[in-house]
Amino acid sequence: MEEISIYQVIIILVIVSALFVQQVLLKANKFKKVRYTRNQRLGFAIASAFPILAFSYISNNPVLIPFAVAMGSLVYFKENWYALKKKELGRGDVRNVR
Repeated sequence: MEEISIYQVIIILVIVSALFVQQVLLKANKFKKVRYTRNQRLGFAIASAFPILAFSYISNNPVLIPFAVAMGSLVYFKENWYALKKKELGRGDVRNVR
């Protein structure tokens, strides 16, 4: 059995912390529901599946191909997504004044 690399630990910690921050922001109502068009969802699906397909080709690992296809199809067929809410500019905010 191989030892776990420090790079693997860093990647796992980044993923876990991102999921934790996402849950905190969801509970604080900082997200809004967003519906993307079919073309946007297709672009997201291709962008998310292509690196895994490329890695399966480079590493000669055909087991990753069904995983990439499944991930791309899940991204494409999911209709409701969440995005961060933009801050509303108040009356005293002078950032957009010329």
